[in-house]
Amino acid sequence: MQTSFLSRATAALAALAALVALGALGGCDSATGPARVARVEVAPATPGVTALVVGETMQLSATPLDAAGNPLSGREVVFSSSDEEIATVGAASGLVTAVSAGDVVITATADGIDGDLELVIEPVPVADIEVAPDPLLLHPEWTEQLAVELTDADGNVLTGREVTFATANENVARVSASGLVTGWGTGTTAITVSSGGVSVDVPVEVSPAAVHAVTVEPATLTMSDGTQQRVFPVARDARGNELGGRTVSWSSSDEDIATVLSSGLVSAVRPGEAEIRATIEGVTGAAVVTVQPHVARIVVAPTAATLRIGEEAQLTIRLEDESGNELTGRIVSYSQSDPGVVTLPTDGRVRAMDEGTSTLTIRSEGATATVEFTVLQPVVFVSVSPRIATVPVGTQMQLTVVVQDMRGQPLEGRVVTYSSSNTVVASVSEAGLVSGLAKGVATITVTSEGVSQTAQITVP
Repeated sequence: MQTSFLSRATAALAALAALVALGALGGCDSATGPARVARVEVAPATPGVTALVVGETMQLSATPLDAAGNPLSGREVVFSSSDEEIATVGAASGLVTAVSAGDVVITATADGIDGDLELVIEPVPVADIEVAPDPLLLHPEWTEQLAVELTDADGNVLTGREVTFATANENVARVSASGLVTGWGTGTTAITVSSGGVSVDVPVEVSPAAVHAVTVEPATLTMSDGTQQRVFPVARDARGNELGGRTVSWSSSDEDIATVLSSGLVSAVRPGEAEIRATIEGVTGAAVVTVQPHVARIVVAPTAATLRIGEEAQLTIRLEDESGNELTGRIVSYSQSDPGVVTLPTDGRVRAMDEGTSTLTIRSEGATATVEFTVLQPVVFVSVSPRIATVPVGTQMQLTVVVQDMRGQPLEGRVVTYSSSNTVVASVSEAGLVSGLAKGVATITVTSEGVSQTAQITVP
């Protein structure tokens, strides 16, 4: 009986131990059921490889682990990508496909627990660089845009890649960040084009440009006989760039009218029209020169004027050649000995500005004429003394007159006129002497420069 009990107990303990062992091996918890997923380990098929090239695929595996790091079987694992524009992944298969360059995180989820693997998606390597034009032929100041095509090992065109440009000699050719090459100085050099670790050199030759066109500046000029003026040649290449350092040959179509020196200095000989020609490397340009008679004299009227402040004077200015013919269309300049006294002429009109004297000088092609201006203070007040007087018949009385400016200052040397309202009663001389002639009343008016005052005269 005792032996039967012990046998049954031993069998029970053995069964219990087997159950515990089975739970450990099958991911079960003897107390709570299947073991919980503590973490998920995501690994590439090739250990340590976490980089892909666009277009490539990579197989990932995911292993759920318990808290002790034991793998758990029979658990559903779902894969996802942090950015499907960079890489996609099969939710069940774990097969990653690289879409575009960048960094991406692939996540494997089991029972709500995530495991991550960071992948780097690299662009398709550049295998070859094609550049056009190649070689590059330029002239100084000419520009040429390089066209660059990148391809992979299969000949597929690659876009969106960084391309850099560098010149071997900036004194010959320079290149911008966008690949615009500029000829700088004559000689040879190379432009290096690089992308993704691949480089090619484009030979560049910069040679002097041929003269395509020649102009003479100014293209037209009008000169007076006996004067000189310099003209300038401008040589340009086929693209319109100005060319310097070229030898110039000058000539005139009619040296009786105008001549030209090797420096481009033109001399007007006599009235007429001629071409001044510049020839550079077989290409000729010309300027048309019109020679006109020079100004021999300037006739101005008046040659002197006295003005009050604020008044204007009209000048008549005539330019003449040696024969007295009037000349028009000439440049006339003016200057003054005292700029504050009168204004410079505008359409011949001069305005008095301040008291004083000034000499206006008129110039044209070496001829001169002058006008002398005197500017006076205007008369503002006229005072007469006495204002009321009695002058018996047969007697005389002298009027005292004071002419004043706006400041009340007396003005000397001004013209004063007198008049009587009734010459039968009283007369007045040019000097202001009043004579009583007959009984009655007369008004004497005293005027200076438009300003008047009166005196009342009674003849008893």
